[in-house]
Amino acid sequence: MMSWFKIFTIFIAFSSVTIADDPCRYQTEKGVIDLSSLARTDDKAKYPDKVPATGSGYKYSYNPCKPFTELPSCQGVAGCQVSTDGKYSFSIGKQETAKWNPGGIGGSPTVTYTDGP
Repeated sequence: MMSWFKIFTIFIAFSSVTIADDPCRYQTEKGVIDLSSLARTDDKAKYPDKVPATGSGYKYSYNPCKPFTELPSCQGVAGCQVSTDGKYSFSIGKQETAKWNPGGIGGSPTVTYTDGP
């Protein structure tokens, strides 16, 4: 009886584990999310200079799967925050830090990027 319980517990643990965090693909029981067709490969952001509705004084750029560069300071990034005057830019995430979250019950999967230690 105890042996069966251990095997069952191990099966449950492995069935809910994400194998790896790939910045382009995420596989769930319902299918695969593949962002690779959205990525630019020319070192530019697919979604450049998006301004949030709140008017934060910054604009944001993002490229899924492949790193891009945006001057003056974002190099090899997944996301970049740039002051509206273009004088300052800050990396807000690197491709290699991609972490997928399954979204919980009724939620949608998300991918999160980080920068720094």
